[in-house]
Amino acid sequence: MSDNVVDIIARNVIEKVGDEIEARTQAAVQAVSERVQIEAQRRIDAAVADIPTIAIRAAQQAVPVPVTGELVLDEQPDAKSDARDRAWRTLVQGFVVTVVLAVITAFVTAVAAPDFDLLTWDSWKAAATAGGTAAVMAVAAYIQRLVSPPKAERSGGLPPVGR
Repeated sequence: MSDNVVDIIARNVIEKVGDEIEARTQAAVQAVSERVQIEAQRRIDAAVADIPTIAIRAAQQAVPVPVTGELVLDEQPDAKSDARDRAWRTLVQGFVVTVVLAVITAFVTAVAAPDFDLLTWDSWKAAATAGGTAAVMAVAAYIQRLVSPPKAERSGGLPPVGR
């Protein structure tokens, strides 16, 4: 019987203490919630008050800053040396691209056909044709540049952008 009395007393104490703990917890949560809301409102009000200042700063940063200096135009090269230079660059570019593509093509062909012979002329005819094409393109570019220079050089105006 003493066990039942102890259980009854323990239940009553836990019930009263539990209600008290729950009430105090709810009060503490409410107080913290109110403080958070007040602080959040204060910060929002401060941020809203700073919007005009932030907008003015952003607008000032968006305005381009004038750069002082002179525009210097390089002298235009004569048409003959320019044509020679462009033709040489075209020839070198064509040669490099042709060699790279020929090596890649030869490698792919060798992988695809195990009986491919890298040392025979027949295997390299395509590469030689492409190299010859690059050389002819360089000569054609040289002749075209001599015969028909860009409009800016004919009219004496500014050269096109990127030249």
